[in-house]
Amino acid sequence: TKGGDTKGPEIIWEGMRGMIEKIADYKQRASAAHRVAKFVRTELGMLELSLRFLESSLHALVHEGTADLEIADTLEEIATVHYKAGDYEAAIAKLDEVVAIRAKEYNPEHSKLTDPLKLSGQVMVSAGNIEDAMRRYNDVLRRLRGLERAEYRLLVADITTRVA
Repeated sequence: TKGGDTKGPEIIWEGMRGMIEKIADYKQRASAAHRVAKFVRTELGMLELSLRFLESSLHALVHEGTADLEIADTLEEIATVHYKAGDYEAAIAKLDEVVAIRAKEYNPEHSKLTDPLKLSGQVMVSAGNIEDAMRRYNDVLRRLRGLERAEYRLLVADITTRVA
């Protein structure tokens, strides 16, 4: 946290967690924890605290026996937080879980599959692992060959810019 303040995040965690745990329905509890996590990350910049709320959300979803696709959405958010925090290995592991779950439900070219693959390529570029990043990006391009020619060219240009 800014200025080394460690009490602020703990106060937020304890206060919000206490309110969230009072929600009887696990699915609503997961949704509330997810919304708080997003706010804490985007508005307050508290990545570690955001991760705690996301893990709480994931726990509630798993306890509820929620559909895998909802779990994948939370895992993708967790991966994003890991990436922003510089924990590239954890981000890749979560993104691989997301792809494995979603591959059972979606066509190979669906954005719910290609987006986490693109993000994992971006994470690998940030980690300096260009070779593996190119494999991920090539997988995305292979999946999207059926796109309109102009759209495909824009995607290739975007990937080239990221790797350059």
